[in-house]
Amino acid sequence: MPPSEELKREQTHLTTIQSHIERAIAVARGGIKQSHDHTQIVINTVMQNQSVQLERSRNQPYFSRISCREHGERATEDFYIGRFGLFDRETLAPYVIDWRSPIANLYYDESFADVPVQVDRDHELRFDVHRKRHFELRDGKLVQFFDSTSAVRTDQPLMQRLNAKSEQRMKDIVETIQADQNRVIRADPNQLLIVQGVAGSGKTTIALHRLSYLAYQQKERTTFGNFLVIAPNRLFIDYISDVLPNLGVEGVTQTTWEDLLLSMLPKRVRLQNHQKKVQLFIEGVAATAPFGKDTVARAALLRSHMAMKELLDRYVEHLLAQAIPDEDLVLDTRHVMSREQIAQKFHRDFAHYPYIRRRERLIAALRAWSVDALAEVSGQIAKRFAGRYLEADAYTQTVKQNYEKALDHYCAKIRAVDIFAAYRMLVTTKKSIVWLVKRSGITDWLGDADNMASCLKHTLTDRAFEWEDIAGLFYLTYRLHGLDKRRPFSHIIVDEAQDLGPFQIYLLRLLCNQDSISVFGDLSQSIYAFKGLGDWRAIPTDLFAKPPQLETLPRSYRSTIEIMSLANAVLAHWDNPKKVLAEPVLRHGETPKRVCVSNERAAIAQLAIEVETLQQAGMNNIAIIDKSLSRCKVLGDLLTRRGQRLKVITDKETRYEGGVSVVSVYFAKGMEFDAVIIVNPTEHKFDSQNAIDIKLLYVAMTRALHRLCIYHWDPLTSLIPSQSAYLHTPSIG
Repeated sequence: MPPSEELKREQTHLTTIQSHIERAIAVARGGIKQSHDHTQIVINTVMQNQSVQLERSRNQPYFSRISCREHGERATEDFYIGRFGLFDRETLAPYVIDWRSPIANLYYDESFADVPVQVDRDHELRFDVHRKRHFELRDGKLVQFFDSTSAVRTDQPLMQRLNAKSEQRMKDIVETIQADQNRVIRADPNQLLIVQGVAGSGKTTIALHRLSYLAYQQKERTTFGNFLVIAPNRLFIDYISDVLPNLGVEGVTQTTWEDLLLSMLPKRVRLQNHQKKVQLFIEGVAATAPFGKDTVARAALLRSHMAMKELLDRYVEHLLAQAIPDEDLVLDTRHVMSREQIAQKFHRDFAHYPYIRRRERLIAALRAWSVDALAEVSGQIAKRFAGRYLEADAYTQTVKQNYEKALDHYCAKIRAVDIFAAYRMLVTTKKSIVWLVKRSGITDWLGDADNMASCLKHTLTDRAFEWEDIAGLFYLTYRLHGLDKRRPFSHIIVDEAQDLGPFQIYLLRLLCNQDSISVFGDLSQSIYAFKGLGDWRAIPTDLFAKPPQLETLPRSYRSTIEIMSLANAVLAHWDNPKKVLAEPVLRHGETPKRVCVSNERAAIAQLAIEVETLQQAGMNNIAIIDKSLSRCKVLGDLLTRRGQRLKVITDKETRYEGGVSVVSVYFAKGMEFDAVIIVNPTEHKFDSQNAIDIKLLYVAMTRALHRLCIYHWDPLTSLIPSQSAYLHTPSIG
C-alpha cells in the first residue's frame, strides 16, 4: 500500500479510537451523581479519574503500533500502545495497550526476534516483531509515522525529542524510552535497585516512570499514597511535579529526605543553616566557628556513617539494661513488688514495645497494681472503722497519699529519656567520637577527635542541630518511640542518592514495608565533601532479603556530543578508576563557545548580548552559572541593571519558572536548560587538583541541552583545554 494510503488508513483508525474515547468520556461523566452515599462517592471518584485519563488520551490515544507474531502461532497481530489502556466496555477487547503492560515490552526492547514477554512471574511468551511504527500526532491529527524493522531502524522519534527545547517542568518520555532505560523501569520491584547513571542519562525521568510502572503492576493491592519520592530539594519537586500525573499516578508523596524525617520526630527542632556549610565547602566562605574544614567535614561524615547506628544501638541497650531501679517497690509491708517481678514485666511482658512505650506500660501496670492494693486496704479500713465513715475516709486518704508518694518516688527512678538531650550528649563526647572513628575504620582521624568533639559542642545547642543530625535523631526516635504499626510506604524512590550517606539511606528501609527501594544517582556528581557516598557498596544491604541489583546507565541523552565530549574531558581529571564517562548519543550540535573578555564589566555587556542571541535562536530556558551563590547575586544585579529579565535561584526557591536563571552550580544539579553560560571558571574557582571542583565543573557543563558558552576575563582553569577542537576562542576587549 502506498505511504499516502497507509497514512489515510492510520488516520481513519485514529478517528475511530477518538470517537470511542468521546463515548467513554460521556459514559464516565454520566456515572457521576451527586450523593452522600459512600458507595456512590467511591463510584464518583473512579468515574472522575477515568474521565481525566480519557481526556488526557483524546489528542494522543497512542504513540506506536507493533506488528508481531507469537511463537507457535501463524497469524500476525497488531497492538497500538499509548500512555493508558483503552478497552471495549462490552467485550474487553483492547483498542490501545498501556505502555506499562507486558506486551508493550516488544516496543521498547532492542531486539526484533525472539523477544520475551513476562506475562506473570511464572509465565513467559516469545514473539518475533516484524515492525515498530511510531506516530507523530499534533492536536489530535496524524502528521506522519516512522517505521523500524530488523533491517531498517530509525532514531527519528528520539532525535525529535532530543532536539526539542526544554520546558519549565519535566515531561514524561513514554514514547522514546530506550532499551537500557526500559530494563531499569521494569526491574524486579522486590529488591534494592541501585542505578548509577551518568549526567543526562534520564535518571530522574526513569525513576518516575519506574514508579508509574510499579503502580500499574500493583494497582489492585495498593494506593498511590503508598509510594514515596525523595527529591534533593523543594525546587526540584516542583520541576518534576507534572510527570507522575501525566502518567496517571496521583497522590504520590514527593518530599525531601530532611522534611520527611523531621516530620516524624516527637518535637520540632531548629536546624542550623545548612546553606552556610555548603558555602564553607563549595564557595570557600570562611567558617564562623574556630574549626578547620577537615574537622567540620569529618564530624559530619561520622554522623552519616553506619557506625552511628551502632553507637545509638549501644546507648539504647545500655538504657534498657539500666532502666529498672535495683530495689523493690514497697507500698507497705504487705504490698511489695520485687525488682525481679518488675523486671519481668519490663523485659518480658512488654518486650515487644520500644523503650518509651515500654516504660509507659510498666508505669501504668504499677499504678494499676497500686490501685488494686489500695482497694484491698480500703475494704479492710472500712471494716475496721465500721460506721465511722469520716475516720475511714481520712485514713484511706492517708494510705493513698503514702502509696502515691512511694509509687512516684519509684517511677521517677525508671529512667526517662529526652531524645534530643541524649543524642547531643552522645555525639559531643570525645569517648563517642573515638569509638565512631575506630568503628568506621578511618583511624587516621583519631588525632582530630578532640577538635571534632569541641566542634560539635560548639555547634549543637539545646534543640538546635545540623542536617547531619536528623538521621541520628530519627533513629533514636525509632528505637525509643517506635513507628506506627504499619510501615507507611510500599516503594521508595531516592533521587540524587549520592548526596546521602549510608546511614541516611538505611533509615529509609525502616519506612518501607517490603524490600522495594530504588536508588538513583551519579557518583561523578557527588559534590559535597561533608556528606554523600563515594561508593555504592557503602549502602548497607543487611536489611534486604536479596542482594542489591546494580544497573549502570552510561548513555547520555541530554547534551550534544560536542558538549559531553568537553564535559568528559573535564571529568577525566578526576583520579578515580571507577568513574564512568558518559557516552553521548546521536546528536551533534554547535561546539562549546569560549569567549575571553578584558574584565567583568565587559563580560556583563557581552553576557546580555549572548542571552539575547540565544533567545533569538529559540533557547527558551537559559542558565547563567557561577560557582558561588554570592557571585550569582552580583551577576544577577549587574544584568538586571542592563535591563535583562532574570531570576536568581537561591535555596529559598520552591518553584522553577523557566526563562533566564542565574544559578550556582549546586542548585543547578539535577536540572537542564536549553543553554548554559559558565562565568569565569578560573583555577581559583575550579582547582584542577580538587576532586570536588572537577565534579562541580562537570555538573555545570552537563546542564546544557543545546548550547554551552564559557565567558572569562581571568585565566581559565586548566581543567578546560587551552587548545581544543571543541572551543571557539574569540577575544573581545
